[in-house]
Amino acid sequence: MVEKASEFSYFKVGEHIDCLDTVNKWCNAEVTAISTDNESLHVHYTGFSNKYDEWIDLTDSEQR
Repeated sequence: MVEKASEFSYFKVGEHIDCLDTVNKWCNAEVTAISTDNESLHVHYTGFSNKYDEWIDLTDSEQR
């Protein structure tokens, strides 16, 4: 059985992306991990403490 590739499988660990943070500000972030189902990303906001790192659910249109 062949699994359908996730529409979000184009993200790569180490890639820098624009990401909307929790206060609705666009920031540069680095992808630090990808869930095994390719539906969420763990990001580190460039220039900020690790305490602000977060998981982004790519299937939630409110978070994209």
